[in-house]
Amino acid sequence: MDLDVTSLHHRRAVHRWERMSVGDLIERVTWSRPGKPAIVGRPGAYADERLATLTYRQADAVANQVAHALLARGLRLESDLKAGTYLPLIYHVGDQPFTYSVFLSGGTLVLGRRPNSGHIAEMIAAEKVTALWAGSPAMVRALDATLTRKTGPF
Repeated sequence: MDLDVTSLHHRRAVHRWERMSVGDLIERVTWSRPGKPAIVGRPGAYADERLATLTYRQADAVANQVAHALLARGLRLESDLKAGTYLPLIYHVGDQPFTYSVFLSGGTLVLGRRPNSGHIAEMIAAEKVTALWAGSPAMVRALDATLTRKTGPF
């Protein structure tokens, strides 16, 4: 059987050392601990109440939902990943988990200097960003409001 090593879908890493992404790890643990909480958010750390606590099974489903959304946007190879964030967010917590995943996939990291919803919306449009580290639910809500109003060149 030939293995597809160039696309995001229909892949199967059969050896433990081949499973490197967070999605792969969550999927793996789902088989042994599907009902165990994987992610627990404290108030203010999530934008949607349904995402306050996710079991491994639920987290796996959300990861798959994100993957399918990226495929629907035309992302075909890991190296097509174009992740955007702003320096203050990188300084606080995102320097390793966010940037490493970009570089390990052969993707592109897009950095901005001063985060506000207008600048982030412009970055997404101009750079064709496929993933975003927005930092907080408040910033995601502000970005959603900006994109809903469609005020700007995006």
